[in-house]
Amino acid sequence: LCCGSPVARIGDRDTFMSLAKRNIERLNDAGAREIVTFCPGCYRALTHDYPQIPNAPALQAKVYHSSQYFDRLVEEKRLVFKNREPLRATWHDPCHLGRHCGIYEEPRRLLRAMPGMELVEMERIKDQSWCCGGGGGARTAFRDFALKTAVKRIGEAKKTGASAIVTACPFCEQNLGEAIDK
Repeated sequence: LCCGSPVARIGDRDTFMSLAKRNIERLNDAGAREIVTFCPGCYRALTHDYPQIPNAPALQAKVYHSSQYFDRLVEEKRLVFKNREPLRATWHDPCHLGRHCGIYEEPRRLLRAMPGMELVEMERIKDQSWCCGGGGGARTAFRDFALKTAVKRIGEAKKTGASAIVTACPFCEQNLGEAIDK
């Protein structure tokens, strides 16, 4: 089921807690030992929000964000990038992954591990990163604001000379992508 993060961010705590308890039960019953999330909102929900739910059992599995998991595989030499793809890219820190969960280095190490990748940083990064404007219900409720915010972030990316903005958040990708298209 959905982790519940989107409904939690807009304030529907009852629906969030119901989803979370059902997910915890299903994942524990399945015997999952490791969970890998791509979405930073899911990662935050499972690692930070679920443990705060009153009377909910603990999630038994270790939870990783995909950047943490793949970074570990690269470190262990179990994942080796072979094909060279020349690309100058900048990393956009998603709010839920960065400021909320403190994950900054793993995605950057992954990008640097890719042959041909040149990582260039924007002016505002890590805990000072500019939000894309797409999260927290902003894109749904205040579309113009969300797009204006994304345009500012895209301007910061352009200043780096990067030909790509890389992120791990589907909401960031959607909002930044729409702003680029416009």
